[in-house]
Amino acid sequence: MSPTPDVILLQEHRYKSKDCKELTSQLEFLGGPSLWNEGSYSAASDKTRAGTAILLSKGLKELVVESGIIMAGRAQYVTIQLNPQLKLGILNIYAFNESRRRGRMWDMLARTDLPEAEWILGGDFNSVESLDDRIGGSCNTSMAPPEMEAWTRLLLRFNLGDNFHMPEFRRLTKKKFSWDNDRKNGERKASRIDKFYIPPAIKNIGGQIGILASYPKVSDHSPVTLKLIHSSSRPPRTVPFNQYLLKTPEGRTLLEEAWKKGYTLEPNLSQARKMQSALRMIKAESDAYTFRTKQRWKEQYDEEIKTILEAEEELQNNWLDEDTRDKLSKAQSELHNIKKERLDRKIHRNAATWTTQPGV
Repeated sequence: MSPTPDVILLQEHRYKSKDCKELTSQLEFLGGPSLWNEGSYSAASDKTRAGTAILLSKGLKELVVESGIIMAGRAQYVTIQLNPQLKLGILNIYAFNESRRRGRMWDMLARTDLPEAEWILGGDFNSVESLDDRIGGSCNTSMAPPEMEAWTRLLLRFNLGDNFHMPEFRRLTKKKFSWDNDRKNGERKASRIDKFYIPPAIKNIGGQIGILASYPKVSDHSPVTLKLIHSSSRPPRTVPFNQYLLKTPEGRTLLEEAWKKGYTLEPNLSQARKMQSALRMIKAESDAYTFRTKQRWKEQYDEEIKTILEAEEELQNNWLDEDTRDKLSKAQSELHNIKKERLDRKIHRNAATWTTQPGV
């Protein structure tokens, strides 16, 4: 995903505690804490079900205040002190697919004693509040009156609203649904069951919201992204020196030219001042190179998912269009192959580094 998020909420990973610990070492791409809520084993089906996780970036590691599990495999939380004025709480939810059990879950969450914070509720809710968020299937929202009452109590407790319809959050895509059944049994069913609910304090910050391109080989749900506008009190990130410039002749040439330019910029300076100027010029060249590279990556990513998004938007209007469905399937397969090739190249580069012996 580009850009890399600060927080990732996972639902229905279906892993037990031992597997979660092993995955923590594999999923350190964010560099921060991995908070796992293990799935539950069903003897009847001999399968592990449910399970949630919150993955945090390295930049948030020192800002985490509290974390905990509210319901095994279904609900967990973390609080983050973003700045002295704003303590953010995140509730990660994987709801039941039956109204009566969901109602009990909403009641329990509404009664749970949680730390004081501005709470965001996010995850897979397995239900919709409005028929506008569904195509096909039942002619009602599937929320029975007892569940609706419990759900309302939960929203009132944290003063939450669905941010998908808030004007303060710009839509990143035109997609309306986060899940569909891929037209199994010939009938299309699609719904927006993966959502974020936010309080007024977060609503006033504003930002972006979007349902991204789906990856059927990974999940029948599409990722939903929520981006908040950075608070002015949050310290700016320091861009590290781009080590890649040292590994290529072109990169070394850029650094040499930057050094010469900085060193000769003011001839009357002392030797130490000239070296400081040269180092600043090298850092500026590194930052500019990093920015150009990220822009290329963004343009490349946008181009790679463009066909997928276009096809999914067309299917929202006409699910029976076989040509568009073939176009979507082909684009998804091509993107999967591209990502696999990149991963293979990365593994080969790392293997070459590990097997290189000093002095050889």
